[in-house]
Amino acid sequence: IEEHLKEVEKDNRVSTWSFTLNKVLPPIPEKLKGARKDLDKMKFGSALKKVEAVVEKLEGDDKTNGDALREWIAKRGDEPMEKAATLTREGDVYAAYKLYGQVEADFKGHTLSKQAKDAAKALTKDKAHKLEIKAGEKLDEAKVAMREERKPEDKLECLKGILGKKYAETKAGKEAAEIAEKLEGMIEK
Repeated sequence: IEEHLKEVEKDNRVSTWSFTLNKVLPPIPEKLKGARKDLDKMKFGSALKKVEAVVEKLEGDDKTNGDALREWIAKRGDEPMEKAATLTREGDVYAAYKLYGQVEADFKGHTLSKQAKDAAKALTKDKAHKLEIKAGEKLDEAKVAMREERKPEDKLECLKGILGKKYAETKAGKEAAEIAEKLEGMIEK
């Protein structure tokens, strides 16, 4: 029964995604049905490559719909790339780094993936940005560990790795300090 339930849950997620796609996608020309299958699997890079390879050979309504599909898929990568660049300028380096990583994964096999990978790599070249990224990763790890704990003192223990002097001035370090302060207020004395 457990195995069957897992399969049903998996199918439900795919069905929900497919249902959403049916509502938002333009009509897909017959020659681009393979791209639709990739979209169903959330393989945006593969889908975009297929559309780009075929769309210029299409004519009439098929070309119009193919161009609309290309734009729709590309937008799924272009918007997060722009958002990540904005986040970097605003000082939220770790959020930008994670967003670049998501685009890299979603568009695997397409040039957008490489652009995202290069942008993320460029962030790690800067010493201050690298520290922000490392602090963000440590805070994420601490938050996951904290979910497993019940007592405030145990949760506070999970934050030890980021509450040091090294990360004190990072965004994640400051957030960890705020969390620690709240937890300390919850500890019974």
